[in-house]
Amino acid sequence: MWRKKTDKRITAAGIAIAAAIIAYGAWKDLHPLLQPQVKAASFTSYKMLHDVKDPAALAKDQTSSFIFPIGEIKGDDGVFVPSSLKPVSLPQQETVLLLTLDKVPSHFSPVYDSLREPVKAWSRSGSLVNDVFIDYSENPPDLDRIGPFTSGLRAYLQRQYWIILGVRRTALPFSQENRTKLANMLKGIEFIVYRMEDVEKTGETLGQTITRIDKEGLPFLLRVKALPDYDALKKELPEGKQNFSGFVLGQQPSDKTE
Repeated sequence: MWRKKTDKRITAAGIAIAAAIIAYGAWKDLHPLLQPQVKAASFTSYKMLHDVKDPAALAKDQTSSFIFPIGEIKGDDGVFVPSSLKPVSLPQQETVLLLTLDKVPSHFSPVYDSLREPVKAWSRSGSLVNDVFIDYSENPPDLDRIGPFTSGLRAYLQRQYWIILGVRRTALPFSQENRTKLANMLKGIEFIVYRMEDVEKTGETLGQTITRIDKEGLPFLLRVKALPDYDALKKELPEGKQNFSGFVLGQQPSDKTE
């Protein structure tokens, strides 16, 4: 009696499973899987501003994030010269703080101490401060020391801000050694910024320049004097994962053509 009862249960279970499989097959026929959509390339734009005449107009600008200077770090001693620009409150806009650096200072701690209050002042203003952009202009850059400087600054600021690092270079590819040094900085650096005039080659389109640098495998932005036609650029760039993320629009008042 027990065996017959068990056999009936097994048979009933088999029928139920078969019915479920048939039902699922019918559901699949009525609900075909959607084909994955290829994401179109998207670029972030950062506008570098050295004065703010109309904060209300900036608050309405949804086309880009903004970069504001907070000062310069000069010489071996790392003397901090603060910007005359007062903090601006842009609660709905991403704000990046710009520090210009002509060379890596001999001692880091005094420099970090001088930066604490300017950075905190912008955060207290209500702006959405996520990054500190260090525009490092030494050419060639000292990659052995700028890495520890940037990682130390991020740690000093309690990892509340990512670092964006401007690095001078040429159109020639980085050596494997320098690529490795830069890759090792990526735990604290969000993007590396290259000046367009440094990396472009004669006769090369913007898309070709981006594709060439993209192969180095480092996340980067290009600093330009005018934004390109995004739609045309998207058509020129190859599909797939890319390391290029967008543009920084604007130049420092002290920039000189070298």
